[in-house]
Amino acid sequence: MSRVYSKWIEANRDKFISISDQIWEFAEIGLEEYKSSELLANTLRDAGFTIEMGVAEMPTAFVASYGSGKPVIDSECSFFSFFCFTLV
Repeated sequence: MSRVYSKWIEANRDKFISISDQIWEFAEIGLEEYKSSELLANTLRDAGFTIEMGVAEMPTAFVASYGSGKPVIDSECSFFSFFCFTLV
C-alpha cells in the first residue's frame, strides 16, 4: 500500500510544492492566515471535499469532509507541522 501512496504523492509533487511556495509567499502572521486558509480550502474543495469555514470561532479554521460512513479519518493540519492522520 505504501507504494500506492508514494506514487500518488510523486504524481502530485508539483502541486504540493506550488501550494507550499504560495503559503510561504503570503507570509501571514499566526491566526491571520486568510489567504493561506482560502488556498487550502479551495484546493480541497476542488478535490471534492465539503468545506465548513470558521470553525471553533476562528475565521481561518475549517473542516474538510469527504464521503460518509466508516471509517472516519481525522486529519489535523497546521501551518507549522505536517498532516497527522487518526482513525476514529
